[in-house]
Amino acid sequence: MLPAHSFESVFKFKLIQDAQTTAPSVFPVSVLVERRMATVGRWTEAQWEAIAVVVSASNECAYCVNHHATSLRQYIDDEETLNLLMTADGLETLEPRLSNIVRHAEKLTDAPGAMTESDLGELRAEGLSDKDILDLTMIVGYFNFVNRIALGLGVAFSEDEISGYIND
Repeated sequence: MLPAHSFESVFKFKLIQDAQTTAPSVFPVSVLVERRMATVGRWTEAQWEAIAVVVSASNECAYCVNHHATSLRQYIDDEETLNLLMTADGLETLEPRLSNIVRHAEKLTDAPGAMTESDLGELRAEGLSDKDILDLTMIVGYFNFVNRIALGLGVAFSEDEISGYIND
């Protein structure tokens, strides 16, 4: 697990919640919710959470890694796979479709200027449509955005809080 920041997490998390309600045009939660609803049937909860975990690991956002990994455990009970996702390491060893999706998310997070048409071709080879690739790009962008808010505000997790997280 990544080390947590030493800030007051409850206070900092409250700031994120306040940002959602006071500045909805800046905090695109509604965009993500709309996109998530529009992708029902094309993306599974496990894929959404795996993307969130890998993006968060790439950004070294311990709060978000642990938050989303807790949810991901509802869908993946293989600790080796979970550890690969939580460290964003060895992603090429995952099953091919998930591997391509999360490696794309990692590259888009770490080196967005290095993205090429061949990166999209790898996703298309796994059966992703252009609409799926747009969804993936928006999902990755959203989680990068949230990671930066959590890191910027020093949001940290507690074991009690993480253990109580359930994805509805």
